[in-house]
Amino acid sequence: MTTTLEISMISANGYKSRHSQPECGYALEPSQWTEYSIHTMDPDNLELTFEFFEEDLSEHVVQGDIHPGHVGTACLLSSSFLEDGKDIGVVTLPIMGRNARQTIGKVRVDFLVIRPIQGLQCDMSSSYTKYWKKGSTLDVGHRGSGSTHAAKHHRIRENTIASFKSAAKHGVAFVEFDVHLSKDAVPIVYHDLTCCISTKKKNDKNLELIEVPVKDLTFDQLQLLKVKMLLWLNLCVMVVSVPEHVGFNIELKWICQMKDGSWEGNLSSYFNMNTFLDIVLRDVLQKGGKRRIVFSCFDPDICTMVRHKQNKYPILFLTQGISDKYPELMDIRCQSTQIAISFAQSENILGISAHTEELLKHLDYIGDAQSKGLVVFSWGDDNNDHKTRRKLRAQGIDGLIYDR
Repeated sequence: MTTTLEISMISANGYKSRHSQPECGYALEPSQWTEYSIHTMDPDNLELTFEFFEEDLSEHVVQGDIHPGHVGTACLLSSSFLEDGKDIGVVTLPIMGRNARQTIGKVRVDFLVIRPIQGLQCDMSSSYTKYWKKGSTLDVGHRGSGSTHAAKHHRIRENTIASFKSAAKHGVAFVEFDVHLSKDAVPIVYHDLTCCISTKKKNDKNLELIEVPVKDLTFDQLQLLKVKMLLWLNLCVMVVSVPEHVGFNIELKWICQMKDGSWEGNLSSYFNMNTFLDIVLRDVLQKGGKRRIVFSCFDPDICTMVRHKQNKYPILFLTQGISDKYPELMDIRCQSTQIAISFAQSENILGISAHTEELLKHLDYIGDAQSKGLVVFSWGDDNNDHKTRRKLRAQGIDGLIYDR
């Protein structure tokens, strides 16, 4: 297989995708995500050379240069991060000047290595990655019959078999839930990244709550915990327990970094992304049967990986957009609904699941995304208001996620 290169430039105004570039490249813009996608059979031995040019190409930096304005070079060796076992991360490269080989600056490069699922053979017997049969707006039960924290849903606990069956009985087309891994790599259905363990000293009636990352506990240890009377649900058990006519909107849980540098759940490290997805995807692909399944995730790299690792199930890019309710995220691809639309187009995924807060301010985003071949779901507390749902239905939105 020949190594191939594709360049994508993604911004709120749209995207461009090319298999070649001008001799002097493309201008770097602070509001634009520039992505180089390389398909290769030998990822351990890649050398990427980045050439930098001044905007004014009329002057020669070094006499005799073929390309005027060439000011420096940065080099990235894939072995420099793959030897550490990293499939995702950030490296900062020095830009070496043409004169006297001085360092004239630095460039930040985010890298992502997508590896195939071992033993999985993709075929075209059934592929829904870009297929969507347009119809009336779908009702999607948030965590089954609704969040436990919503007052009217206190009788049935979220993310339980009872909750999903109740939602099915009330006519939902899909149920939405989060999936992540326990320490021993068991896919579990649970919303938060952390849980609380209560401790009590001898002869002391006061309980002390200690917050523990879910990823640091095995499935058996989680089963011993009593989290608001919630049993920890194994994804495989759920797949066979919920009626097959009810679709699944599976949110792949991953940590997000805020623009201030902090991390969701105070977790700066998580699972290896390839390993995490291989385990979850293999379970769903093996046990999904004829059920309608749509993945979703707030992390754009997860969306890209799911699209490339398998060709059966589609994925929606979850975006909070421009929000007063949530802190701004670090990744530029996550910072507005418009750039989320461009990203979904660029990666050729099914569509977006947008935060209703921004959609209500820009209802035209729904039609704009759909005109570009994308499916649009929406999520958020605003969807619990029937007037809001009616307004979004009138705009032709494809799916509404809310507490029933």
